[in-house]
Amino acid sequence: MDLPSRAWESHLRALLARAGLGQGGRLLVALSGGPDSLCLAHLLWEMREPLQLDLLAAHLDHGIRPSSADEASDVMRLCDAWGLACITGRRDVPALAGREGLSLELAARTARYTYLAEVARNRGCGVIATAHHADDQVETVLWRLLRGAGAGGLRGIRAVAPLDPAFDAARERDEAPLLLVRPLLPVTRARIEAYCRRQGLEPIWDASNADETIPRNWLRHTVVPMLRSRAPHLAISIGHAAEVLSAEDDLLDQMAAEAWQACDGEAAEGTARLRLEPLRRQHPALVRRLLRRACELAAGSMQDLGWQHVHDLEQVVAHGTVGASLSLPGAMRAELGYGWLMIGHGDSFRPSWRPRLDPQEEIKVPWPGSWRPPGGDWRLEMRILDRSELPADWRGARHPYVAYLDVDVLPASLALRTRRPGDRIRPLGMLGSQSLQDLMVDRQVPRRERDRLPVLLAHDRILWVVGCRLAADAAITGRTNRVLELRVVADDEEADA
Repeated sequence: MDLPSRAWESHLRALLARAGLGQGGRLLVALSGGPDSLCLAHLLWEMREPLQLDLLAAHLDHGIRPSSADEASDVMRLCDAWGLACITGRRDVPALAGREGLSLELAARTARYTYLAEVARNRGCGVIATAHHADDQVETVLWRLLRGAGAGGLRGIRAVAPLDPAFDAARERDEAPLLLVRPLLPVTRARIEAYCRRQGLEPIWDASNADETIPRNWLRHTVVPMLRSRAPHLAISIGHAAEVLSAEDDLLDQMAAEAWQACDGEAAEGTARLRLEPLRRQHPALVRRLLRRACELAAGSMQDLGWQHVHDLEQVVAHGTVGASLSLPGAMRAELGYGWLMIGHGDSFRPSWRPRLDPQEEIKVPWPGSWRPPGGDWRLEMRILDRSELPADWRGARHPYVAYLDVDVLPASLALRTRRPGDRIRPLGMLGSQSLQDLMVDRQVPRRERDRLPVLLAHDRILWVVGCRLAADAAITGRTNRVLELRVVADDEEADA
């Protein structure tokens, strides 16, 4: 794709629209001063008015090269000449690498994205533009292929993607994710450098990019030229393959989310679990995704979780018996229980605290608002949301003490009580109904607590056995517009935690 061109401008407009900036808004551009980021910043600066962009640049001095402070000053002078606001910062990346036991490249990436997230949050930018291009895509896909990646890795760099929450402290406060956009992804390095020459831009050249002991540089300088000598359109071919795999990966993610429901997948308090019988019936491609998701939800990330770990876990699921276990990265452990696969730091999926309700007649609970049982140490927080306000992972990462119901099928008042003989629930994601007795046995609720566990009802329909299972009645569907969020909160917790 040529720069500039109508095709690229059309591509840019479509990309910004996907990121929520179709009508303009504030955009943060990462500006290292190298040819890629310099080209991107200049293109965005030139188009800021027609695109109605409030453009801001951010530059991080990584403290790796002796010249890095001078380079930061050069970037600032350039931005001053353009009239582009630029925020600069400095991090001691070599010290970070030593302290955290990371490679210099990984430490630099961590510092860079963490800094960009801080600037974006502080300056009210929901979108960050980075200068990844077509040759970066080639190197990324090839390197992941050499490491044995699946479709999720071989989809390569995404044109629009949420920033990894590990880099964004604000995600712990449930703030909306920051988005990354890569406008130059269809553009080759050669065209970027040609644009810089035509515009009289003078990039900063990083000498470390010539160091072939770094795997990406070895690919760039040795492997890719060799492949391109036989396949001149390598970047286009790999770009097309990545695009196809990206769409197929999205489809598999949707199927995995449905399979998670079918397997009664749950995660809470650093532990995740899946029901074994339906898990064993899934296609192997979905089993792998479900296992990776369970590990991620239990551990908080998939760092250090490799192909061999997932393969070994597959073998435990397929052939293991009750008590079979497997050690996983991050001091995690997987174990087969009676009908369940459990992954976490503990030995089972048992919440450390459960809300209790004295056995009595039904108690009416008006909503929205806050309700507390007489003499209880917990409360039920209820608020109405638009469908668009649901958390991104609301369907897959169910918490035992959070439920979402369709507002428009609920009566004006709900009710809470404890279980009664003959009570049955229509579990969400399952056909038919199940007795509450069987449900509580399946969920390993201690016998002494079963008669005090709160049960939420609408008229005579059980909607939620708190801490155990959500019913299909009043569940969110494709027709749902408004949502009632119910959150059980212990007195020593915050409602929005």
